[in-house]
Amino acid sequence: MTFIKKTLFILAFLVVSSLADRCQADWRQIRRRLASAKRRWARKAPSVGCYNMSIEKVCLCPDCIGPQDVKVVRSKIQNPQKCTKDLPTVSELFDLVEQYCVKDCPSSGAFSCEVEFDDKYGYVTDLNIDVVENMKDEELIYSVKKLSFCKK
Repeated sequence: MTFIKKTLFILAFLVVSSLADRCQADWRQIRRRLASAKRRWARKAPSVGCYNMSIEKVCLCPDCIGPQDVKVVRSKIQNPQKCTKDLPTVSELFDLVEQYCVKDCPSSGAFSCEVEFDDKYGYVTDLNIDVVENMKDEELIYSVKKLSFCKK
């Protein structure tokens, strides 16, 4: 093999090796906690179908700093505005955890996942997903400050 071919082979091996175990070691624990949180949420959410939450997205979005108050009815944000149109609902936060922290693990997934769930209702209270190590501004960081169910 020529020097270039050897170098390319080694680089390809290193890239594949680094991707082979992308999920963090506790991804199975995250999967169990997610399943438990979804069960707690399912016990409450279908009976109400409507909730208000204050959610913050940490990003390089200077016009939308701080928590945003949204009303969610049947899994859709009502009257989305500039700063709320791309915010996730509770179900979509669950989907992010599933997609980046559990699905296809251990062969692929985010570099790191930190997630906290509400003890009583199971919704995601804090989510910090670093999709690719050492890449800038690809993180998915959300914090639900408060959540209340609509009156029937």
